[in-house]
Amino acid sequence: MVNQRLINYIREQIKAGYTINTIKTYLIKQGYNAQEVVSSIKTIYVPKKIKAIPKKLIITVVILGILVALLIPTIYILSSSRETTQPFDLKVAAINPNIKQGEELQFNVELKSQNKIKEYDILLKYEIINTNIVQQENIKLKGLNSKMSKIKIPQDWIIKKYNLKTTALYNNQKIFSTFSFNVISKDSTIQKECIENWKCGQWKPFECPDSKQQTRNCNDLNNCGTTTYKPSLTKTCTSTEIPESVDASEPKEFKGLTIWEKLDAIEEIAQSDPAKAANYCDDLEIESHKNDCYYNIAEISQSISRCYQITKERIKDQCVGNIAKLTLNSELCKEIEKTTRKDSCYQGLVNRGDYSVCEEISNQDLKAACNVLRQVPDVLVS
Repeated sequence: MVNQRLINYIREQIKAGYTINTIKTYLIKQGYNAQEVVSSIKTIYVPKKIKAIPKKLIITVVILGILVALLIPTIYILSSSRETTQPFDLKVAAINPNIKQGEELQFNVELKSQNKIKEYDILLKYEIINTNIVQQENIKLKGLNSKMSKIKIPQDWIIKKYNLKTTALYNNQKIFSTFSFNVISKDSTIQKECIENWKCGQWKPFECPDSKQQTRNCNDLNNCGTTTYKPSLTKTCTSTEIPESVDASEPKEFKGLTIWEKLDAIEEIAQSDPAKAANYCDDLEIESHKNDCYYNIAEISQSISRCYQITKERIKDQCVGNIAKLTLNSELCKEIEKTTRKDSCYQGLVNRGDYSVCEEISNQDLKAACNVLRQVPDVLVS
């Protein structure tokens, strides 16, 4: 017997942008019989609309879509006037990753064009993420262009890690490159090759004692052998204050939890206060846990800036692709440098019904499939 409620539910989820496999997996996990789910899906995929469309026409459209995809490389070779999807490469790197307050951040900008004959007029935009620092300049590119640029760092900037994002704009195309750098004290005598990274335990005793004095232990994770930024090891407390936990990964409410339970707790905090949750991510000691933490907050808050805090490139690209899919912003996919991950980003948008990105996909099979879906998007759903 046909379960009309189940059929209606599946139709609603398809219209919401979920794939058939996702819907099927979810329903089976919820206890629905697998055969019943498959039968309901088949009922949806054999609507009256299909009968109204000649089979030969559908086959013709599919074949044409694939032929167009296969012919694109040939068309590109024969047409010298046509641009590639990415006409040039951009690489930006800091000359010195540790910059004193008030000094200049110097970095190398390297642009390499695919077309060694054509000259490009490119606008370079530099922005330090989550600050008001934005600079731009125009350059001409023919073949290879390497130059040094610089940005003045304010004297009152907080000592911490920052991210510089460079955007190269040409003919409505954008290419991105990012790197991280540290702002250190203007009075620092730290050698360039080592910057202190202090992590401290909880103040003890946990409850404020009669002496009103608490102590803690702190260790430099980088073992620089210097104490320029070593935090205070003692403090005066009051009996009414909430004991402070300098290590944000171990506040009072996280005490006794495993790292996975902490990540779940931080994710729950992010539902109402993403900024507070991100502070907890900052002080997780293991890099992979920290990256997972930023990824979760980015997904919840749909904030691309959290993705930029991820240090592992593969996870950062996945994060950017996820935000692109959630916000239906195809421009974000262009920030991903690796072609396969960029295609995965576009595919996520295709799965949500955005077929405008078909021509941005590099993989010919995926592009052909996207073009087919774009040609007959309503045939399969009644």
